[in-house]
Amino acid sequence: MIKKLKLDNGLELILNQDKSKHRAIADLYIKVGGVNNKFYYGDKYYVQPYGVAHFLEHYLLEQSMYGNIMNYFGKEYINSNGLTSLHRTNYYISTVHDFKDNLLKLLNVINNPIFSEDKINETKTPIIAEINRKKDSKYNKLYEKVFDSIFENKLFNINLGSIEDINNMTIDDIKLFYDTFYQPSNQILVLTGNFDDDIIDTVKDFYNNLNKEYKSFKKVEIIEPKEVIEKDKVVNSIVNNDLFVLSFKIDVTKLAPLEKNKFDYYIGYIYESNFGTKSYLSNYLFKNNLTNFNIEFKYDADYTKDYIIISLEVVTNKIDEVLKLMFQTFNNLDLNEDHFNKWINNRIINMINRYENIGNITRSYLDNMFLYDLEEYDDIDFLKSLNLIELKDMMNKLNLSNYSVVRHINKSVDI
Repeated sequence: MIKKLKLDNGLELILNQDKSKHRAIADLYIKVGGVNNKFYYGDKYYVQPYGVAHFLEHYLLEQSMYGNIMNYFGKEYINSNGLTSLHRTNYYISTVHDFKDNLLKLLNVINNPIFSEDKINETKTPIIAEINRKKDSKYNKLYEKVFDSIFENKLFNINLGSIEDINNMTIDDIKLFYDTFYQPSNQILVLTGNFDDDIIDTVKDFYNNLNKEYKSFKKVEIIEPKEVIEKDKVVNSIVNNDLFVLSFKIDVTKLAPLEKNKFDYYIGYIYESNFGTKSYLSNYLFKNNLTNFNIEFKYDADYTKDYIIISLEVVTNKIDEVLKLMFQTFNNLDLNEDHFNKWINNRIINMINRYENIGNITRSYLDNMFLYDLEEYDDIDFLKSLNLIELKDMMNKLNLSNYSVVRHINKSVDI
């Protein structure tokens, strides 16, 4: 169903054609993100301000040959946007009409920018406003401390950068970053839905006509120590509730790509059965007035290739008591065969329903490719292969002693 091609200039083309749909989607990925401010271009080494990848995403969309390309597409009833993560930047359109023509416009905007010092300075204002909005979040300082307790590298605000980073950013910084990373060999174009077969030739012709010179480049990857940076940290602030965030930094370097993907599902099951709303622990916390909120769960494999981060957040004024219960639960996981099989069956039903919608198969494929270096999408046979024996074996191999606890205490004093 999914086809993958590579053009002579290095562009990767991923196709998921479905003529039964009315809509077509184009995602253009640039394999660069917030962590890539250090790199070699040609024979020179460069260090740029944090936030340059995100800034460039805004600039290309807002200062294009069509003006703000999102407004331009919006007037034509075409959904479009951009997104910068730690390791990649994505530009997309979704339309029910004139897909080929609008795809070419998107490709033209990203591959033929117009750089202007005035426009770059103009773009700084909304970026700084975005940074200030994030700072205004009442839990911003808490989550910054959570990141700092887990990672040696400062990853919390790395995508946006600081206001100082943005103010110091120059047109030379932006052009250098663009020339380095926006080469066709560092792009992935993903086409999904109702499009014609000749679109491959259209894409080839477009890139063949770029006529640009490119130099070699190399990213300087972030290297993280295995251990968390701080086991126990206290944050005092003026928000309403005491709470804690328990985070595990799990080394997955010994897991194969398929095992990492399975681990994603297994951790989801462990959370639902042992910490979710119907779990024994959750009911115990409610009945004994230890919390009035559900246990929040977050799973992230995108920070580095070597580690998966699992975080559990509990609002409670009995932090030590609840923490003890959390660790007791981890040490005595409830893993019931019947419940596990019912959970798998529900996942299968959800998958069938989800894959009726355009783009979900492609998204599953891309998630696996970007996060786990696995060029497959999850299907029913994959779900049926999951089993409790493998889950238990995988959990036994992992080091769950590598954790950090950040306690958020209401002291009515800003830090």
